[in-house]
Amino acid sequence: MLLSAPFAPALVGSVPHRSPLSASITSIFDFGVAMDASPPAFSLAGPMLLMVADSGGGKSGIMLAMADAATSTVDATVINLDTVGTGVGDLGPSITFNATMSDKKIIVVLQFLLALCSARARWRAAYGWGNKWQVSIEHSAFCVFVDERPQLSPKARTLLMKLLFLGRKEAIWGYGGSQYGTNGHLGEATGPKLSVKLLGACRRVDVTELLGGGAPAEGYRADLIRAAAHTQLNDAGQIYGVGLPSTSDRPIRYQIREIRAPWPPSPVLGWYEPIKLCSGPSSPADEDAPEVPASVHSTASVSSKSASARWQGHS
Repeated sequence: MLLSAPFAPALVGSVPHRSPLSASITSIFDFGVAMDASPPAFSLAGPMLLMVADSGGGKSGIMLAMADAATSTVDATVINLDTVGTGVGDLGPSITFNATMSDKKIIVVLQFLLALCSARARWRAAYGWGNKWQVSIEHSAFCVFVDERPQLSPKARTLLMKLLFLGRKEAIWGYGGSQYGTNGHLGEATGPKLSVKLLGACRRVDVTELLGGGAPAEGYRADLIRAAAHTQLNDAGQIYGVGLPSTSDRPIRYQIREIRAPWPPSPVLGWYEPIKLCSGPSSPADEDAPEVPASVHSTASVSSKSASARWQGHS
């Protein structure tokens, strides 16, 4: 019997400060608290993760919390992909490479990561490095955060699908976010195949398609979580989790400590500024395809050390 609110601010606590170069991607990170007061603590190494939550469900804040943990490590390179927004770009220069609001950028990055998968597989075979990539400072993992996966172009979605199937052994791991979890929105029957599923405020059909028809009867009632309104947080940041490393699967709610980007001061715009802001290319496809930075492309095993060293701190 609950005698007090399980997710009172005093019990959940604040987002911990994670200093640059203070952890490994294989470290266990504490992300919040469960209804029974146990922490949802898990490693970001290895899983291919999908988070489904409606607008206002806390998806962005939870993705930022995971990306914040990844950028605090010495042996992970963090890449941010988002076709319609800025993804986890609020973490600033701790992100090694941002490919946002440009389909061409996203496609170039995904093609590079697929080529890296093939190269790492050949290196493992040639040097007898075992059946999976051994992460180190010199040979880092790649943590790829992909927000709003259903909004990707068909070509980018196909490349991402290949990466999800090939990347795990090569330490190229994906963490995706979507407002819906059905096959019609994800484009492929990928949800049930991904090893980790996080469900925030979403529909019952999302729960059943991702976890199976009997999931609601078992207690996975993400459809009862209330998303935030404009003036009310409600249950934002609360999730059910399945497949989390070092955490048993059980139908219990978790409250994740979200990271919320600070609201910048509003600029003073002239009457013509909104027109200028909206007068860019008619679509992201009109932009020139970028080159992948030499710092990423040259060794194909970049450490996050250089990115984190430029970063003065966040959280």
